[in-house]
Amino acid sequence: MGFDQSEVPQRGRSSVRVFGGAGVWHEGRPVSVGGPRQRRLLALLAIRAGTVADIDWLAENLWTDDDRPEASDRALRTYVSRLRGTLPDDAGVVVETAPGGYRLHAPADAVEHRWFSELRSSARQARERQDPVAAQDLLDKALGLWRGDPFPELEDLDWARAEIERLRQERLEAVEERFEVSLALGRHTQIIGELAAFTHEHGLRERAWRQYAVALHRSGRTAEALRAVRHYREQLVDASGLDPSAEME
Repeated sequence: MGFDQSEVPQRGRSSVRVFGGAGVWHEGRPVSVGGPRQRRLLALLAIRAGTVADIDWLAENLWTDDDRPEASDRALRTYVSRLRGTLPDDAGVVVETAPGGYRLHAPADAVEHRWFSELRSSARQARERQDPVAAQDLLDKALGLWRGDPFPELEDLDWARAEIERLRQERLEAVEERFEVSLALGRHTQIIGELAAFTHEHGLRERAWRQYAVALHRSGRTAEALRAVRHYREQLVDASGLDPSAEME
């Protein structure tokens, strides 16, 4: 569940980054967490932040069958110990030992993908209470977290690829939500260029095409709006054989 803008916490001094690569930042500076295996461990803990990551699950995903050590439990304890040693004492980010495994304990606003979801939820609430200015600020903050795909350290794992794709889709939805807010604020002219680029890159996203057509129409470019609708319909029919929804009529 989200919260009102007045309840949105400010980003603390420390954060666990997952967009564009796992890492820790403290007081505006990166903290070295070690080599690729350490970063993969951090990514595994971060993707399960707030819940216990089972020792067997961590070992299974930290190593492949070819490179997993015989004493993997002991090796895992070593990696966890090293990771803990890199975290500043006052960071507010802790790797806890829990029954059967380990848990990354951190405020929601200190783990990027969780903070992204919270900001987006809060923006939705702001829209529901008819506060588009607050909604746009929250969405700007959420989208500003993205410096690249989340969890690149885990792209070789099938289950992680599904989570990465889910987050990618959430980002696209957040971009469309921001367009919606801009339209509500009467900024249709300002976003036409962004919408043109977005619909060109994501040619089958009907909501964005509808927003593009609305922005063009409100800017006095009705003929271009109709061409945009026609172009989307042609792309959709060619790709799937389906017609657009009634909202695109």
